[in-house]
Amino acid sequence: MERWIASILALCMILCAVPTVVFAEKTAAASGTWGDNLNWTLAEDGTLTISGEGEMADALYSDYPWYEFKSDVKTVVIGSGVTYVSQMAFREYENLTGAVLGEDVTSIGADAFAHCTALADITIPDGLQIFGSGCLRA
Repeated sequence: MERWIASILALCMILCAVPTVVFAEKTAAASGTWGDNLNWTLAEDGTLTISGEGEMADALYSDYPWYEFKSDVKTVVIGSGVTYVSQMAFREYENLTGAVLGEDVTSIGADAFAHCTALADITIPDGLQIFGSGCLRA
């Protein structure tokens, strides 16, 4: 009888833990590096922060390391020290509603924020000199 009760309790504990584990994986923060000079962090609230010094390296939109989390990204923050937002960096991020470009950003690459249909608020620094073609295309 004790073995039977212990088995039922163990099964209940496992079943109760499964939704928590699945939820934790979905909302867990992620981070990494991009190129030799930049770091990225995705917070649980959907804020993707790019920090470091210098330019973001260009790539195809699906090659950026944060691409696998694109549906979780709600806000992009480009930190001070970053001078270039690379082409296609956030292309087709359907849940992206806001972006803040740091004071050192002087250029945005082609299609950087293209097809971000929910993007309603973007903060652009005074020193921005180059808008790549289609960088804000709907």
